[in-house]
Amino acid sequence: MAVSRDPKIALITQYIKAFEEGGLRGTMLQGKRYYLSENDILGRKKGYKSAGEYVAMDPYKANNVIPSGFLKLIVDQKIGYSLNEGISIQDDFPISAPAYVRTLKKVAKQSSQKIYGVLQPDISSGEYKLKVMESEQIILVPNISNNEKNDHVIRYYSTQIVDAKGKLVDVLRAELYDDKEITFYIKYKRASGTYIKWELEPCGKGLRIPANPLPHMRTAITLAGIVKGERANAWGGPPHLVLYNNDEHTNDLKVIKRLIDLYDKGISDFGNNLEDFNEIYWIIKNYGGENEEEFTKLFKKYKTLFTDGDGDAKAETVDIPHEARKLLLDMLQKLIYKFSMAVNADDIQGNITNVRIMALYSDLNLKANDFEQELQDLHVQVTESYNKWAGISGKPLIQYTPLIFSRDMILNEVEMLDANARQQGSIPEIIRLGKHPWIRNPEEAERDMQRITLE
Repeated sequence: MAVSRDPKIALITQYIKAFEEGGLRGTMLQGKRYYLSENDILGRKKGYKSAGEYVAMDPYKANNVIPSGFLKLIVDQKIGYSLNEGISIQDDFPISAPAYVRTLKKVAKQSSQKIYGVLQPDISSGEYKLKVMESEQIILVPNISNNEKNDHVIRYYSTQIVDAKGKLVDVLRAELYDDKEITFYIKYKRASGTYIKWELEPCGKGLRIPANPLPHMRTAITLAGIVKGERANAWGGPPHLVLYNNDEHTNDLKVIKRLIDLYDKGISDFGNNLEDFNEIYWIIKNYGGENEEEFTKLFKKYKTLFTDGDGDAKAETVDIPHEARKLLLDMLQKLIYKFSMAVNADDIQGNITNVRIMALYSDLNLKANDFEQELQDLHVQVTESYNKWAGISGKPLIQYTPLIFSRDMILNEVEMLDANARQQGSIPEIIRLGKHPWIRNPEEAERDMQRITLE
């Protein structure tokens, strides 16, 4: 195969190969699978030996595979803890607060599952919007001297296009973003060749690329209100905004995967034991099986063991060591929540004190501190990205204002109400009302109380 002289093709080929073979894309997809409870246990098959050979599937043996949903609980708890209705966003922010919070939640889920999440500005409508990308499609090519900046970003994915004969064909598309433009490449799956530059070929739904490469942005040139042409503009670097899950560049699955796998195996095997040994089986003397295969079949199918000797029959049962299994599963569950720095809601039951609840939330608070800093870094990127577009589009610029997080913690409300009532008269009323669990606006509540008093 001839080597392309196009340095951009060499770049995307090299980085796509490293992304796939180096395991990063596999790690991302694994995190996505576990978030959806598609754990490795689903691929496990149980079997037995017959005539000295392993038989993959045993028709007489239970084969429960029960994946747990720990990762979804842990990720959703972390995101909901910080990104909730209490978050405060500056008034002049160009995206509405509810829409921005939804976007932050989506990209936070991507980073928690897949190491990093990526936003891409969408200015096609003439407004500044953000699109959440699938992280497993995005390759970051960092600057050699500054790893915090990306010289290039590659997006690649499978799709279908209409070829010159009007037929749908499977292809791989690659988009290379640099500091000025986007270059589009294509690779036909039916061929073993390399990526080629997409030269105005028809694509799905009859669309065409007007030019290749394309500038990041195109703004109209007007004279006396009449559009005379277009001007190419650039973001000054790849436009993508990146949210890392943490400083270590790992996902939330890494530290707990083996514990989850062992938990899945333990609970699946327990289910198998209950099915396989939920009935009595008979020992019948004075009859011997002809071979191992017949012996195995008779026992599994009829729950009966045939033995040589004087004629006799008696019923037997199997005691399943459920206590030891329960201890193991309880221990694994505690370790999963401990190492993931999450809170097990089962620990917050009954008349538990708020002091104890705060202690249970201590690790989650530490994790939230780090993750909220990553979210602040993303918010800086969004502000800078918007101002770059606004400066080109003639829109007013905005000042960066940090996000203010309000963590959503489960507390003993009865204890809080009692403590709040006992503070009446000992501290300023506005402060007491601000700490009341049922009051969102203490100033409004104070005015209402004064009006009721006067009436």
